[in-house]
Amino acid sequence: MGETWAGGQVPGPRDDFAEVTVRPARDSDRRTVGRLLVLGFPDKFAPVFGPDRERTAAVLADLPPSGTVYVAEGAGQVVGTFTLVLEERTPSPLWPILRRHLGFGAALRAFVLLQLMGTSHPDPQTALVEAVAVLPEWRGRGVGRQMMAQALALARRAGRQRVGLYVVEGNAPAFRLYTSLGFRVQRAHRLLWTRPLFGAQRILYMTVDLGHTGGAAGA
Repeated sequence: MGETWAGGQVPGPRDDFAEVTVRPARDSDRRTVGRLLVLGFPDKFAPVFGPDRERTAAVLADLPPSGTVYVAEGAGQVVGTFTLVLEERTPSPLWPILRRHLGFGAALRAFVLLQLMGTSHPDPQTALVEAVAVLPEWRGRGVGRQMMAQALALARRAGRQRVGLYVVEGNAPAFRLYTSLGFRVQRAHRLLWTRPLFGAQRILYMTVDLGHTGGAAGA
């Protein structure tokens, strides 16, 4: 993905199934992953870091991940990403990173909003999947499904009994994907302080029992 924020040409029709390779992200992928997250979650990151997408991507590339970051490669480029959290990590200081990229006022605003957004921690039997994003030109071609299948396999291999994730209520494509894989809503979190900024009313927490996953690979 280049500096122009174009994802490149998609080989074949958009609705074709695109086989991708999922692998752990490398240090050289950090900025690309940052750009993918900006494209995947514009309503989440623009209110926090401002409208400059390249600067936001730089901040996200510099922030320590909550787990292990993976990427999906197709046609010679990174087209998707997700993070798998298997255990709680000691949080790294946010302030120095934010100040490195943002002015004092913008850094303070970002710091406060990130604290309001909070973080999620898995219990010993649960793996969390976070930051699932697919390049816009590659959506609807099975990339997200293949990444999620890999996430479930990795969690099962790590001995977890279930996988959990959070999805914004109203994100219909993501909700359809997760329910087709066996995820079910366990609870809903109302967004009180942050709703005017991010536009969503609730965040849904969904889980799947790893003994009862389903769904075909082509969706």
